[in-house]
Amino acid sequence: MNIESIKAYLIEEGFRPQLDEDGDISFKYEGKIYYVQTNEADEEFVRILAANIWPLDDVQEKKAALRIANKATRRFKVAKVFLNNTNNVCVAVELFLFDIQTFMALFYRSISLLDETVLYFRTNMRKKMQKLSRDQQEKQHTPVMISTLETEGDWELIN
Repeated sequence: MNIESIKAYLIEEGFRPQLDEDGDISFKYEGKIYYVQTNEADEEFVRILAANIWPLDDVQEKKAALRIANKATRRFKVAKVFLNNTNNVCVAVELFLFDIQTFMALFYRSISLLDETVLYFRTNMRKKMQKLSRDQQEKQHTPVMISTLETEGDWELIN
């Protein structure tokens, strides 16, 4: 797929696409930034990407993100949710398209699918992070029994 023909289509649709240093197209739609990527070695391949939708701060969050990314990828056709090398989550729609007309026919459906997948991922991540936070708070507030006289076995409750 020719990146220039994709850029021309986006301009026709009223977008203001920009070519970045990698040769990808970036554009805004409904306040969100998307990217279109192609591959010179595979002229039929097109990826529409929502990049860096969730930053990952620690190992526990990364583990949760991997599980939810797998669930999202299984749930949505042609969508892939993955962790990039900068500890962020990305969502992509990857397609094999023979011509610009097919891209044009699938463009808005692809954007809609990206948005739906991003929403699914974020909603489930928020739920998981809230649960992890509650579990952590419960651990911190669990009463602990300690022995005041180890030889006699007297116990007291500490909060």
